[in-house]
Amino acid sequence: MKNGLIIAITFIGFLFGSTGHSSIINGGFETGNLTGWQAIGDVSVQTGSIGSGPVQGSYQAVLTNDSLAYEMGTSIKNGSTDQKWFDFVYPFSGTPATSVNDAFFGLPQNTLDTITVGPHHVEEDAVHGTGSAIKQTFYANGGDTLTFAWNYLTSDGLNYDFAFLSITSLDLILSQKLAGNITLDLMPPDLMSSLAWSNTSFARETGFNNFSFVFPESGDYTIGIGVFQVRDTNLDSGIIIDSFRVTPVPEPATMLLLGVGLLGLAGYGRRKFSK
Repeated sequence: MKNGLIIAITFIGFLFGSTGHSSIINGGFETGNLTGWQAIGDVSVQTGSIGSGPVQGSYQAVLTNDSLAYEMGTSIKNGSTDQKWFDFVYPFSGTPATSVNDAFFGLPQNTLDTITVGPHHVEEDAVHGTGSAIKQTFYANGGDTLTFAWNYLTSDGLNYDFAFLSITSLDLILSQKLAGNITLDLMPPDLMSSLAWSNTSFARETGFNNFSFVFPESGDYTIGIGVFQVRDTNLDSGIIIDSFRVTPVPEPATMLLLGVGLLGLAGYGRRKFSK
């Protein structure tokens, strides 16, 4: 009976250790670099020294849409409080933002043009494409959950820069805005973002938010994150991303076998107790 107990425990451990789940590589950027990721434009790995984050570990990735390499700064006084307007110290990576198109994310042509953050008459003359982006392809099982943390940063309060994500597979095309700038007299209330003063080199930020997505079926998926200029390149925006995780859901067959194993262990315990 003792040998049977050992076998049962070993078998249950084998089930959980061999479910075949893949995970995102370097999801917290704790290698200190972009290992496992493909990037274009101004994408770098930073510590909390930039003034925000990370949410876990020591590192995080920062994307900006800065296409100019210069540094300047000033501040404005509002009553008794000094409030920073802008203080450019990016591109952080030393490489400026560049032209990023739909193909980088595996999206159909002109998909990015459908992501709007301002009134339609403003978006008609918007120029999307100057920005930075990062992506990774990985395997996930149906029912697994993808999560990550993000913080949108901006100094471009009067225009419509935005950050977005995409998730694609053979059968899935998802693209959506994470955050974008606002002009209060034009932006519909349901699209307003609450932007607080930032301790980073940007003027404003959303603070960290959590994104979650449940994969509908098993297969290879590509997660993409981007930040884009809209209408001008005078004032810039960025996004901090961190803590990408894929949390597996136990498969039905595994749960059934686990239940059988646990019942066996329970029966063994009762029998031993009765002795």
